[in-house]
Order: sequence, then C-alpha cells, then structure tokens
Amino acid sequence: MEEYAPLDGEMRTYISVKFPLADANGDVYGTGGISTDISERKRAETALFESRARYRELLESIGEVIWTGPPDWSAIHYISPNYEKVWGRSCESLYANPTSWFETIFDEDKDSVSAVVEAGFTAEMHELVFPEYRIRRPDGSMYWIQARVFPVRNEHGELERIAGVAENITTRKLAEIELLESRERFSGIVEMAADAIVSINEEQKIVLFNHAAEQMFGIDAAEIMGAHVEKLIPEHFHESHRGLVENFMLSGDNHLIHRRAGMSGQRWNGEEFPIETSISKQMIGKATIMTVMIRDLSEQVKAEAQQRKLLKAIGEAGEAIIITDHNAVIEYVNPAFVEITGYSADEAIGNTPAMLKSDAQEPAFYKQMWQTITAGSAWHGTLIDRRKDGSFYPALMSVAPIHDDAGEITHFVSLQQDMSEYKRLEEQFLQAQKMEAIGTLVGGIAHDFNNMLAAIQGNLFLANDHRASRPPV
Repeated sequence: MEEYAPLDGEMRTYISVKFPLADANGDVYGTGGISTDISERKRAETALFESRARYRELLESIGEVIWTGPPDWSAIHYISPNYEKVWGRSCESLYANPTSWFETIFDEDKDSVSAVVEAGFTAEMHELVFPEYRIRRPDGSMYWIQARVFPVRNEHGELERIAGVAENITTRKLAEIELLESRERFSGIVEMAADAIVSINEEQKIVLFNHAAEQMFGIDAAEIMGAHVEKLIPEHFHESHRGLVENFMLSGDNHLIHRRAGMSGQRWNGEEFPIETSISKQMIGKATIMTVMIRDLSEQVKAEAQQRKLLKAIGEAGEAIIITDHNAVIEYVNPAFVEITGYSADEAIGNTPAMLKSDAQEPAFYKQMWQTITAGSAWHGTLIDRRKDGSFYPALMSVAPIHDDAGEITHFVSLQQDMSEYKRLEEQFLQAQKMEAIGTLVGGIAHDFNNMLAAIQGNLFLANDHRASRPPV
C-alpha cells in the first residue's frame, strides 16, 4: 500500500508491506513491516507526466500539421488538430480513411506526390521532401502544401514508424506568383510578409531587404542596402554560398529551391542562428535577381531538441512505459518494456496490454482498472503479469489517460516497475526473521537447561560435602 507521512516538514510517500510474525509452532505473536521511501520516484513520475503534457501542447501549438504512422503509410497513428484548419476536414475522417488526404490533391500534382510516397525509406535515407502541391478544400478554396517525412528508428537503427510535417505555404506561394506579375505589388507584399525576404543582384549585392529581415538580422534596410549578402552569412559558409549563387544564377532553372538542413544565418551582432530558405530567381529587364525567403528556426530547433530529450528520457527510463490509443491498442513501448517482458516492440505495437495477463487477478480487477482510467482518473496498484517466456513477475503499475484540448481521452500511458528483485529481498528478509525467531527460541531453551544443570551440580556438591564431614561409623 502507499502511505504518506511528514518528514522534516515535507510530506513523503512510502510503499509499505505488512506481515504477521509467527513462532516455530505457527502461532502469530506480532506484526512486522517494511516501508520504502518512494518520494523521489513519485516526483519523477509526476514530472514525466507533466513533460508529456507540455510536449503534446507544444506539438499542437505549432502551425504545421504533424502526423505519425507506420512505414507502409497504411494508417495514421496521430494527426495534430491543425489538419482540420488546413485541410478543412476532421481528424477523425483521416483516421478512418488514411488515404483521404491524397484524394484532395490537384490531379496535376498527384504524380509527383505519389513518386515520393512510392520511394519509401531506405537504410540510408533520413528525410523525404515532397514537392509543393495543391489541395482542394471542402469549400472549394485551394491551399499550397509543403511537406516532409522523417523516419523514426529504434535504438538499433530499425525503422519503426514515420513522422511527417505539412505546412500551409499558400500565402508564400501567392506572394511569389504576384512577384512575377508586378514589382510594385511585390514590394507591398514582401513588406507585410512574416518571413524575411532578401533580394540580391548578380554581384550578390543586397537590393531588397524587407521589414521582417530587419527584425531578424537586427539591421535597418537603409544601412545594409548595397552591401554584400555575405554579411548575413557565417564565414564558414561563404565558399559554399558563392558556389550555390553562381550556379543558380547561371542555370536556366527558375524553380523555387527550398533548403532547411544545415542552413545558418548571422545577425548583425555576430550571433549565428538556424534558418530555412526558399530561393527563387527573376529576370527584371536584363538583370537577374535572386530572392531568398528566410525563416528563423531558432525556436523550432529548440523545440525539436526538447522533443528529442523527452523521447530519449522515455527510451532510457528503467520502468516499462506503454502508450496506447483510447481503445488500449499499443502504439509505443520503450526498451525497458522489451527487457522486462521479453516481447519485442514489433510484437507489442498493435497488440493490447492483455498480452501480459497472467490470470493471477480476477476479471473484476481489470474491469475496475478500465472503469477508472476511462472515467478520466489515474489508476495505481500492483499485479502479477506474465512474460513472453511464461514466467510471472510482480509489478507496480500506474495507468493514466491523456486528454486532447477538448478534454477527450485520446491515449493512455502506463508506467510499470518490475518488483521481482524487491519481492526476492522481501522473502530473504522474512526468512531471516524466521531464522532469528528460531535462534531466539533455541537460546531460551539452552538458557533454561543450563539453569537446571546448575541446580543439579549445586545439590551434588552439597551432598558430597555433607558426606565428607560425617564421622565414620
């Protein structure tokens, strides 16, 4: 049982086990107990749950559409609420029909998108980048989408699932189209753009620097107009940048080039920061102008680092962690689960926690647990589970529901600790107590026997002494 008691002005949490003490005849003469302070573990569990909640809030606050699914694209495990804002369709419709997003793509763009999907992932591939494509929303409006897909691998480098990011780039695409139609209209649009927009001529001198660029790089447009663009680029990228600009200027390719990985900008104070760029080329008169739309990824990179840290913490936790959907179908297990149960992650994912049932508990036990968590409350307790090899193990387990913004339960998370070593130590302790009781009993008997021998020896001494003092007859 869990118990709570104050210590040095702080409320502490204990796991307590109580048991009867019996003598050699089996008669109970007292009660013993063991208490373990689990306050730090409870705090760690609370911190983990809070971190997961913050992680979910972070995912759902990002403007892009985030999703995960199996490597074969056959299902959607998770889709962020922004899907409804961008596609104008419910997340539930996508869960029910995972390919419905493809049906919204313009016919002219479907072949290029299909080519990326069919390419799939190889052992060396780290990212799939979709060409920009158009979708038709239910109200008839058209949106441009920029999407990327990443592999999610386990600690052995094996592909477990895929994760994707889809961004509504309609505003940016419309701005680019209007740029080709009219420089006057373009000037007004770029000044209102949220992304930094910088244009350079064939000599790589800055000829356009919008308001967002001023804020991003910390320098007024009037001060930097006519300066070399390398003032905005870290020195160790200068050589590669020159080659990129020269090739792009000389090429006949006018397509938009989108780059993210490994790109960095440099603020006027010398600070280096990660960026995402979209590069285009226009002919104005006889001059070639290259325009770069720049997005500051500093906060996004921090968020991704935090996400990786959280996933790493879950992966290295000593307790088994199971995440299921609202129907208790397992979507994720950490390495500790594999070590404790003997089941691989592939065997567990798509299954349910019932695979661990040992029948040591009555059906009513599981019914009460399910009623608790589906009602929105956390369940804590102990039970006996079964490993893959058929052996049983005692476990201390907590199960809690995960809610979405609407308060609906979308997933459950379970934290399970193998108590086998604890039980073994407990049995050793009980055996030691039994042996101590036997020793006490034997010591008492020996003490009483010594007392009897001392009395006999004393009487024999007195008798001999009396006989020796009598005169001979």
